[in-house]
Amino acid sequence: RPGLLSGSMPNPREIITRFYTAFAARDHATMARCYNVIDAAFTFRDGLIVRHVDRFDLYAWARQALGTRGVLLGWAPPVQAAIRRTAAQALAKAMR
Repeated sequence: RPGLLSGSMPNPREIITRFYTAFAARDHATMARCYNVIDAAFTFRDGLIVRHVDRFDLYAWARQALGTRGVLLGWAPPVQAAIRRTAAQALAKAMR
C-alpha cells in the first residue's frame, strides 16, 4: 500500500526505511496515466529526510508516459538521461 513503511528503527538519528508503492497517476508533462512500482529508500537524521532514492523501471514508465516515442526510444541511454535531467530540474525548481 502507498506510504506503508517497513523496517527496523535501530538509531533514531539515522534511519533507512524502504517501502514499495504502486500507483496510477498522470505524468505532469504529458498527462498520460502511468502505473509505477517504486522501491524508495529514505535516510533520516533528527527527524528530517536527508536522502531519498527511488528505483523503478524507467523504460516501463517511458512507454506509458511518452506513448509511441517511449516505446521506440525510452530504452536508449540518451533519452533516459534527458528524462532524469528534466526530473532533476523540476525537483530543483519545486524546492526553491
